[in-house]
Amino acid sequence: YCQMMVEDYQNDTTSTQSEVDSRAKQLAIQENGSNNWNRGNWPTNLGEKIKVSQISDIKTLHSKLQQGPLYAYYDNPQIKGGAHLVVVTGVNCFTGKVYTNNPHGIFGEQSFDEFLSNYTGGDESAPLVYVYTIM
Repeated sequence: YCQMMVEDYQNDTTSTQSEVDSRAKQLAIQENGSNNWNRGNWPTNLGEKIKVSQISDIKTLHSKLQQGPLYAYYDNPQIKGGAHLVVVTGVNCFTGKVYTNNPHGIFGEQSFDEFLSNYTGGDESAPLVYVYTIM
């Protein structure tokens, strides 16, 4: 669903939930086949993987956002199904806030430290593992 949010951003459109569901299923069938489509998968527009250690502060994250939104991948290997992907849409270097869109319908506003430790709306501690550029 993150990919659908990015596609809408890139095309300057707003999709209905039905359109998003249909597009997500189309991509899932394309990637996994029609018999095994209903499982999580990486977006097909995933770009460069950036380690968290390469994002030392909010200004570094800001520079990575100059080409457009990013994917943020969170995971807690201790929790089955604890992985989650959100779209990073912006930062405010003056206030130290990071802005994200969560496919669960949650628009996040977090401090940089909160952004590193868990995604907005996360029930468990799932730290940021990677940030990805978007092709």
